[in-house]
Amino acid sequence: VEHSQRTEHPLKRQPDGRFERISWDEAIGEIAQKLVAIRDQHSPRSIALCGIGGQANHMDGPFGLSWLGAVGSKIWFNALAQEKTQHFLVNQWMFDLPPSAWFEPDHEAADLLLVLGTNPRISNRGPNPNDTFRELAEDPNRRAIVVDPRETETTRQADRHLVVKPGSDAYLLLGMAALIANTEGLADAGFIAERTRDFEALRAALSEVDVDEMARRCGLSREALEQTASEFAAADRASIMQDLAVEHLPFSTLISYLIRVLCALTGNVAKQGSNRFVQTGSPLSWNPARFDEPVRTLHAGIQGVAAMGGFPMISPTLAPEEILQDHPERIRAMVVEGANPFLSFSDTSRWR
Repeated sequence: VEHSQRTEHPLKRQPDGRFERISWDEAIGEIAQKLVAIRDQHSPRSIALCGIGGQANHMDGPFGLSWLGAVGSKIWFNALAQEKTQHFLVNQWMFDLPPSAWFEPDHEAADLLLVLGTNPRISNRGPNPNDTFRELAEDPNRRAIVVDPRETETTRQADRHLVVKPGSDAYLLLGMAALIANTEGLADAGFIAERTRDFEALRAALSEVDVDEMARRCGLSREALEQTASEFAAADRASIMQDLAVEHLPFSTLISYLIRVLCALTGNVAKQGSNRFVQTGSPLSWNPARFDEPVRTLHAGIQGVAAMGGFPMISPTLAPEEILQDHPERIRAMVVEGANPFLSFSDTSRWR
């Protein structure tokens, strides 16, 4: 609050590069005038919003999105879209889940917890992780299997540490899904029959997976992969915990899908001790336009994904090409709030 670099007043850049203080009325008036001119000449989507809703300042989010909607634009770049939007996308595809809900592990009640891409003893992933993992270690009837290329504070307390090759988590999950779907007695036939559809199409696709090759690619023996799949399928209540280290990998959307497939194949969806649907800050609501053609970037046609606030969120990695391209509706104005693109987004030189 008292930092020496804190800016307490609007500053306007001068022709020589210096910044000079101006009043709030001047700042708001000049900015609004320029934005209206851009919107009238080039269309609302020429105006973008970047940031909002950052850590320790979530309450600006509703105001920022309300402002963007009033402008008439849906172009929103947010850091969450660098790692999390595949979950919202897959949740809608698989469960028709509103973006105000998460698919989260109930690790405090799980009999078996499979951990991917996180060191919760240090990163504080989920509620009370230190207590939870200590209880898992002390209870002979509960197990924790941690997947990590390196030894961590969490792997040291695990019942089993799967030392996979870095970046190979998709192969591990594919191998597990193939084994569970195509091995007699592993899948939860009752849950699949009552609560899912298209199992035969999925099973046929997974039958094409070479389990030996998947084991080789992730650096494990086939026996270790089979044991992990069997234990997960046999547990009465199993959960999968994942975080950033599998969200920044190649095939991160496939990883997100396979996590949910493994839960569905074994009946570990929406029950105590499994992965459950957890409401976040806003009430659950289904947008009647959620199956319409999504907002897409002009350059690459990549879709925005309805995430926090139900607004389509676009990865900030795509922002520079949306600004630099030759298109009548390219981005010509961007409001950056609660973000530092040069520091926190990829490809700083292109942002400059």
